[in-house]
Amino acid sequence: MMKALASLACAFFLALPAFAADYVWLEGEAPSAHNIAAPAAGWGNKQFLSQQAWLNIDIPADQVEAKVPKDGAVFSYDFNAPSAGKYDAWNRFGF
Repeated sequence: MMKALASLACAFFLALPAFAADYVWLEGEAPSAHNIAAPAAGWGNKQFLSQQAWLNIDIPADQVEAKVPKDGAVFSYDFNAPSAGKYDAWNRFGF
């Protein structure tokens, strides 16, 4: 019974790539365009970061109105999708 379950599990995991959807991977620290200064920086455990850096915005609270445009900070990323279709956007950021 266990051998049959192990074989079934192996077949399932080997078949997963056949169902994998196209994806686009973008690194946040390298926007194509931006309307605010946001240097890529690496600190802390930077060995875990892509290219050892991340997008970093550090504006003191009393300077936000003066330094951030009224429409907010905007970052654009140019890319070519591998195929036409609907894509979900995932983002991770920290404070």
